[in-house]
Amino acid sequence: MNEIHAVSQNTFKVYEKYVVKRYNVKQFRWIGENLEEVLEPVPVIEAVTDKIIREYDPLQKAPELLTELLKVDFRNEESVINFVSTYGLPAGENLDKLINENTNAAIVPPSNQRSKAHKKLRLIRFNEVKRLGELSNLWYDIGKSDEKTLGQIIKGFEHSIYDDNRLGEAWETVENEDDNIKARKFLFLKLKERKLGSLDFDMVDGKFSLVIHFDDLFQVASWQLANFIANEDYFKKCQHCNNLFKPLHGHQKFCPPLLLAGRKTSTCQNTHNQRQKRKRKQQQKGEI
Repeated sequence: MNEIHAVSQNTFKVYEKYVVKRYNVKQFRWIGENLEEVLEPVPVIEAVTDKIIREYDPLQKAPELLTELLKVDFRNEESVINFVSTYGLPAGENLDKLINENTNAAIVPPSNQRSKAHKKLRLIRFNEVKRLGELSNLWYDIGKSDEKTLGQIIKGFEHSIYDDNRLGEAWETVENEDDNIKARKFLFLKLKERKLGSLDFDMVDGKFSLVIHFDDLFQVASWQLANFIANEDYFKKCQHCNNLFKPLHGHQKFCPPLLLAGRKTSTCQNTHNQRQKRKRKQQQKGEI
């Protein structure tokens, strides 16, 4: 199956500097037998300058976006800032009420903006990374095709049918199929829950083209994953950082270079080579 090519209808902006701030927000909590209003800090990552250092089409300029997003540890502020400094905030929220009135009312901006100038986002929204990671690892496990791994996926499918009637109906359609088909059906249903952007038909530079509108980078990453799966491509695990990556060729062992950051060589491969070099030097010293 050939990969579906589409042009992104909108671009994303990256600002020069991002920081994490904490805003006190009114929450109701049970204290003993009483429900009381308390102020709790909500961490928000935001751009603190209007200077834009990059504006890009993620489909054309950031093929590694999905796997780089999967590396983000949303509990680690430095990890989050490292990501957004390259790709920008993955989504945006209007947090005026949260900041000015101390009320937990975060409103996503209109989705018809062609240029995504996201400037504020609660760190909790990075929970989306966990969901994308679960789907990506599910596809990785299906690709391994070993009996034990497929069995674990199918157990997860079976346990889910009691909580979701839709999954129960789907299970009945594949109950007598082989394990690989069952696992694929489970992944299909989970991926169907994701929004992949809005596909349309347009003219670009005088030529007919498929165009797709993304509300945020989480949708871009979901689109990349769905396209990857539809093309029957499989992830590999980096021999340095052990994270998933999309191989450019069959012999690739390390994460690819970050194209959007202008890097031409793999950071993981360079780090691995330097460590191996130091190890050889230490061994040679020990032999003297």
